[in-house]
Order: sequence, then C-alpha cells, then structure tokens
Amino acid sequence: MSFDISSVIDARSAEREALYERHINPQMSRVLRAIGFDRRWAQGCGAILVDSQGKEYLDTLSGWGSSVPGPEPSGTVARR
Repeated sequence: MSFDISSVIDARSAEREALYERHINPQMSRVLRAIGFDRRWAQGCGAILVDSQGKEYLDTLSGWGSSVPGPEPSGTVARR
C-alpha cells in the first residue's frame, strides 16, 4: 500500500487553523478572522493570494511573515 501525503493533508486541513491558533499565534488567528483572511488559500504569487475557489486577493499582510524569523535569520539567502 502506498502512502499519499496529499490525501492526508487534505483530510486534516480543517484542523490547520485550530492548531495554528492553539499552538502558534492565537492573536493573529483572531485578526485574520476579523478581516476576512481566514480562507483556504490554494496558492500565491508575490502579493497575490488565490483562495480555494479561485478568487484572487491582494495580500496586505505580506510583510508580516518576515517579522517571525527576523530580518536576516541565519541560513537565509538574500534574493537580488
């Protein structure tokens, strides 16, 4: 029997937000719900996010992720 990681991820995707809120950043989860960004994101490119329905959104929080590891965490390679 083969192991299909995609099906496991799909089957447990409903837990993702709850686990993030419980273990990572409860306040950010509340903010995302308040501004309507608590969607199932399917893909992204630059500042454009695409939800599971194919609708595109401008990611107004795109700089937030860089504050988690810091401006230049070790092991990060600068892109020019």
